[in-house]
Amino acid sequence: MKHLLNALSLLLLIATSANAIAQSGGRAYLGIHSEPVSKAKARILGFDNAHGAYVTKVISNSAAEAVGMQVFDYIYKIDKEEVSANRDLSDLLATYRAGQRATVHFIRKGKKQSAEVTFSGRVSDAAEARSKKGFLGVSPHNNTSEREIGVKVYIVRNSTAEAMGMQDGDLIRTINGHPMVDWDDISTALGVVSAGEPIAVEFVRKGKTMRAEGVLNATPDPKEAAISAAGGARIINEWGHLGIYSNTVSKEKARQLGFDNPYGSYVIRVISGSGAEQAGLQPFDYVYGINDYRTNAAENLTNILKRFSPGEQATVHFIRQGENRQATLTFSKRSEVSSVMEPGPCDSPMLGVQQMGTPSTTGVAVGIVPKSTAAEIGLETGDRITKINGYPIIDWSDISTAVDNTQVGATVEITWLRKGETFTDKGQMKSHCDTYSEDGGSLFSSHDSNGESAPIRDIDIRNAVVELKTIPGEEIRALNQQLGLNLSDSNTLNISDLRITPNAAAERFQLEFNLPDNGETSVNVYNATGRLIYNYDLGTFGGAFSDLIDLSQNGAGNYFLEIRQGSQSIAKKILLETR
Repeated sequence: MKHLLNALSLLLLIATSANAIAQSGGRAYLGIHSEPVSKAKARILGFDNAHGAYVTKVISNSAAEAVGMQVFDYIYKIDKEEVSANRDLSDLLATYRAGQRATVHFIRKGKKQSAEVTFSGRVSDAAEARSKKGFLGVSPHNNTSEREIGVKVYIVRNSTAEAMGMQDGDLIRTINGHPMVDWDDISTALGVVSAGEPIAVEFVRKGKTMRAEGVLNATPDPKEAAISAAGGARIINEWGHLGIYSNTVSKEKARQLGFDNPYGSYVIRVISGSGAEQAGLQPFDYVYGINDYRTNAAENLTNILKRFSPGEQATVHFIRQGENRQATLTFSKRSEVSSVMEPGPCDSPMLGVQQMGTPSTTGVAVGIVPKSTAAEIGLETGDRITKINGYPIIDWSDISTAVDNTQVGATVEITWLRKGETFTDKGQMKSHCDTYSEDGGSLFSSHDSNGESAPIRDIDIRNAVVELKTIPGEEIRALNQQLGLNLSDSNTLNISDLRITPNAAAERFQLEFNLPDNGETSVNVYNATGRLIYNYDLGTFGGAFSDLIDLSQNGAGNYFLEIRQGSQSIAKKILLETR
């Protein structure tokens, strides 16, 4: 039997090698997804080298799968070359070609191991067919930290965890024998267990170590797309509409803002007449939970909202200026709340700054537009804005949020850094009209033949024509500078069947596409002034996507679509016209 297994392993390596050679000896591909670990996490897990790669996924038909690598393996060396602060795993792999052999050294469950690998060329990283994704039913506890093995959790009602006897405040130490240090570990552990498969959890309750075993339930199905009786149009069944536009935050931004849970939604606008307005939510609030559900690596706010119906009452959990709060609201339908009407240039606030360079831990460096609000307050090009109206400014989106939610004529207070010295001053928010002369060529202005600001009118969806255009890199860079966007000009995302079509029955536009690969995915649509009018954070996603977008209230003209998945992205210009 041992000889047979050795022979089969040899055949697998030969096949992998042959496939790599057939791919013209391109760059070596191991076939894993991995994450770096912090020094604290490396210490907790007993890793001497804190610069290695912690495996979170093994790609099917890859070299890594051929030699039996597993999630939670910690790769610290290839041949005699160790990963270091100056050379990570990607740097080491870059020195090899497809078809070459090497020894990969890793740690598995505390023991050092090695495997002889024949590197392949790149293989497809498409989402694997699984019967149903498993759902343990835990969400991050407010009081959790990366100090030791163990993650404190809340328990979702009617879940696998509840059926196994787990309770709020339990500290999960291991899942199927793998140590849990943070929420990334829980996401990784659950990502390789399908519904119907066994799961074992070791946890601590009131100082006592306990163990529970069970069979993982399926993820609760969100409300799916349905077929409309009128004309057979595909219409998304509505779930509870919270009524916010929001952004996700990076782990670094969450750390700077003091958020223990980095998977929530940072509010950038509250829609009039919505449940969010009813609950008193404001821009810069950080929403991390609804009722007993909490956002985590596998559960974003959108997925949580899909469990609720319009008219249902719930408690929203959020952070405002460092304080945990909660409020009761009643979910509405999207069609019941006011559409966001874009103001004309004479009613649109303009601070008069442009982004310079990249953000840092000390605010956002800006260039100053002459005769603008910022110029009259006293800001100069090169200053770093750290606060607007008391809200911390970490990145450009924070500036956009603060400005968009300040009325023309209202007082705006700016705090900024100049040569290490802090300044704070106030001024009156100007409009675009106040800032730019009639012939100033403002990108933001919209005028009719008489030179007056043109009102934005709803369009007739039945007569709408939509066209998607590729945006040249030079134009993307200009848009980023002038509108404060962060569109990528790489257009490297592997995507198919991308289209936007009018859906008269739903009085919306249907956005559809297919992503053959799997990863953290988000969809954003901006209007011609750079304002975010649609945001959908899908979490880890792959496959067919379909949702309804309300473009009509913003009128005919140009819009900008951005789809991101991991480090890949694509940007398109949406041309909306009427016949």
